[in-house]
Amino acid sequence: MSRSTIETVHETVLPSDFYNVPNGIIYGAMISMFARAVPIDALTVISELKSNNLLQHAGDPAHIVSLQSNVPAMGSAARYAQIVIEQATLRRLIAAGKEIENLGYSASDVPTAVEQASVMLAEVGSSSIPTEPDDISVEEFVSRPRDTVVKWVLHGLMRRRHKLMLVAREGPGKSSLLRFCAVCGAYGINPFRHERIKPIRTLIADFEHPEDALFDSFVPILKQAQANANIDTQDVTDRLWWKPEGINLRNRADMIRFENVISSRRPDLVCVGPLYAMYDNDSKDFGWETAARHVQNGLKKLMVKYNFGLMIEDHAPNDRENGIRPYGSSFWRRWPDIGIGLEPIPLPGDPKHDYEDRFSVVHWRGKRAEVDWPDRVIRGSSVKSNWYFEGRWGDEDF
Repeated sequence: MSRSTIETVHETVLPSDFYNVPNGIIYGAMISMFARAVPIDALTVISELKSNNLLQHAGDPAHIVSLQSNVPAMGSAARYAQIVIEQATLRRLIAAGKEIENLGYSASDVPTAVEQASVMLAEVGSSSIPTEPDDISVEEFVSRPRDTVVKWVLHGLMRRRHKLMLVAREGPGKSSLLRFCAVCGAYGINPFRHERIKPIRTLIADFEHPEDALFDSFVPILKQAQANANIDTQDVTDRLWWKPEGINLRNRADMIRFENVISSRRPDLVCVGPLYAMYDNDSKDFGWETAARHVQNGLKKLMVKYNFGLMIEDHAPNDRENGIRPYGSSFWRRWPDIGIGLEPIPLPGDPKHDYEDRFSVVHWRGKRAEVDWPDRVIRGSSVKSNWYFEGRWGDEDF
């Protein structure tokens, strides 16, 4: 009945939120049509359901036509959507309560059972308030050994629950550098020192590049990692989640899909990008600030919940006067714990031209964390190295 109504609710309500299964199937068909810009009315929805062999599960055509006449007030769609979500949450809470009850009768390890129950409640948006506050003294907080607090994912480069943003203009190979870090980490290799480290579980989420570009990038990286692996290659966990059409992490359904991959694979390090392909700006927002806050909040919740380090790549503005910084909302410039930029190195005696394969590493947020990123990054092929990228520190030559 209204395209603007679909725009209002499609990012928040999921087909599984409906108590009535046929209604969820009908709604799912409408959302699929909306994503493909297919006109939506009772007849086109019926056709969509038929083509997907779902009409028999959604009710007869007369039922679908009758839904239009049963809408009380089209302008209240946002509130109706909220009611659907709230009732779905309550049903999940009831289901969790039954599971917790069964757990209480069968558990043999009380602390584990309590932890499991807390997770169940968290998953339905509820929380339990302890009888005593869980604050601690500052002395107790700093009494722990430092290595139990500072938890490296890639030693010297990336910590758990830290956010690193890699920024450069077109050309340096930002995406390839993140893939290189992720694959080396999965095979137990420090990507720049080339020393053996503890292998980690990695997830590379690419939201832009075509299949052939990804293939050509991964082949040399994998070849070198496999030749120097610190782990039986059968035990390597380096996963690729590839969505070249992009993703909208402001969309509840897309964020749930992303979380589903993370919760299933439990990576130590997640490398994602490019940033501009990860979310859409709403025309009702004031600029990109609101959109950036939404995405940041969602990513931060995932980092805390699943305890991983996050690397994001983003483009820098094309004009050199603005330097190396993330393109778009100013919120991204203040968000990462580590901000790394790749600045082309000028050719000797020719400041108007740059090397095509050699870049200075710029800390555009300052060195806020003790890290061992190289001072310069070089494409390995340019110095006849088998490594996809090489790092240089201090006065080390190319």
